[in-house]
Amino acid sequence: MQKIYGIGIRFLLILLLGFVISILFAQAAPACPDGMVWVPKHTLKDGSVLPGYCRPMEKPGTVWVPGHYGKNGRWIRGDWKPAVKAPKGKGWVPGHIDRFGKWVPGHWRKRK
Repeated sequence: MQKIYGIGIRFLLILLLGFVISILFAQAAPACPDGMVWVPKHTLKDGSVLPGYCRPMEKPGTVWVPGHYGKNGRWIRGDWKPAVKAPKGKGWVPGHIDRFGKWVPGHWRKRK
């Protein structure tokens, strides 16, 4: 095998192949379904790393609260919360996936 300035051609090819592979597998934001936006992975205050995920796009009158661990150590998933105080006699129902697999946005509901 020929040598170019003391470096083998095989070594240069392996180096070039590694570079190309690293570009192909670079972390890019995956495509989210319509009405959703990508949230990149991030680290929580306690050092836990959350993987990236898709969440619904911004909605007027609401604020996105990212997923976090509650005081009891249980995971609370991210959701849209109202940016205003609750209307009298109503409670907030968080967004959820219904029995048909469709996303139902959070909404106010009359308390029982």
